[in-house]
Amino acid sequence: MARTSSPAERGLSVVRINRLAAMQFIGPAALFAAVGAAEAAALALSRFPSSEWLWAVNLGYFSPFQQAHYTLKGLLGFDYEQFYLVALPLFAAALIGLALKRHLLLGVASNLSFAYIGFVLIAWLHAQPDAPQASLVALYTPSQNPDAQMLVALIVVSVFSFLITHFDFLRRVRAEAR
Repeated sequence: MARTSSPAERGLSVVRINRLAAMQFIGPAALFAAVGAAEAAALALSRFPSSEWLWAVNLGYFSPFQQAHYTLKGLLGFDYEQFYLVALPLFAAALIGLALKRHLLLGVASNLSFAYIGFVLIAWLHAQPDAPQASLVALYTPSQNPDAQMLVALIVVSVFSFLITHFDFLRRVRAEAR
């Protein structure tokens, strides 16, 4: 007699797949939120240029995205390119992949969000001033730089999403090979 799985066993596997998919979705969602907040702060600053608080937020937290904007604007020539050409399409692809259970689409969105965070990191590091060779200046500490903290948080989230995506694909390949 063939053994059928109980509804609880089937439910457990569905929860596990949904949990893995949700963990993959974290990377594109975090990128979408961060780029959206950076673009909103830049737009608000353009409307209210005398606001000290907006200047502090824009320069303190979103300078990595500002540097990436300068790099992309030189190539593309229009504003809000990070949001419309990167964050929104990746978020939409991840959302569609999650809703339609298209694991490849969700995985591609997760991997590309990781790649874009890498681009933002490189653009930000490229814009940082070189450290003096011999100096008595205190060592660099990320705790004094909220933009570095925000960037590290995005890197951690996107690496997590990236690793979960690869773990899920390896698990699926192994299951099909059996």
